[in-house]
Amino acid sequence: FVLGMSMGYLSVSIVLAGFFAAFLLGSVVGVAVMLAGRGRQVPFGPFLASGTMAAIFWGKSFVDWYADRSGF
Repeated sequence: FVLGMSMGYLSVSIVLAGFFAAFLLGSVVGVAVMLAGRGRQVPFGPFLASGTMAAIFWGKSFVDWYADRSGF
């Protein structure tokens, strides 16, 4: 909620790109931890922070690229 409120001034599509990046990074690391056999929980906060930073820096270019590819 706090990340969405703080990034809301950019645009809704960039907020969604940040959440997408966070879920993507979290799932990749989570699967890697499961495959390594560690079996412990991975906190999601660092992935939210990294997804937010990725959206701030590269969110507009990602949204524009996706819009061009999908025909929106």
